[in-house]
Amino acid sequence: FKDLSDKILRQLELYGYSVEIQNRYRGAFHCFVKFPGIFHQHGISGHAREKLTIQIDCEPQNVNYKAERVILNKFDIFMKINAVPPDVLLSQKIFAILNRPKPMGRDFYDVIFLFSKTNPSYHFLREKMKLKEETGIEEIKKNLLLKCEKINFKKLVEEVKPFLFYSHDAEKIMLFPDFI
Repeated sequence: FKDLSDKILRQLELYGYSVEIQNRYRGAFHCFVKFPGIFHQHGISGHAREKLTIQIDCEPQNVNYKAERVILNKFDIFMKINAVPPDVLLSQKIFAILNRPKPMGRDFYDVIFLFSKTNPSYHFLREKMKLKEETGIEEIKKNLLLKCEKINFKKLVEEVKPFLFYSHDAEKIMLFPDFI
């Protein structure tokens, strides 16, 4: 992770940015990429020392899976990158719903979205959740529904709205228990 953050620093400096990088490890790797003065340079802020901070988090999954090579073609970037396969990403989101101490609306939204593209990797879920081989989807569904009983879905909808292109899409979260 340190090598990756050093590479990010070098690349951004090559693009002419003044950059600070901080790395931390607390159960997961955290990289804080800071751009000092960028708001002031672009007339967004009168404070010359104000910083834009981008946080990159990475957590070891302790489950083997094969990354996909995909082409990234966004924001003037065109390159091949390693990506988590959609079925594994869906499984990671299901795991997050079941294990986060505080539910996050983005996990519920992402599960609904990803289910329209793929099914979860049951191998990943069994390994990650340390389930017996014979444990099926019904057991996982049951656990999700039990978790849903304690959740204020209206609050999750409001939490997600500001991050969506179409805020009304957040209403899908209200249907999560029925969807499962």
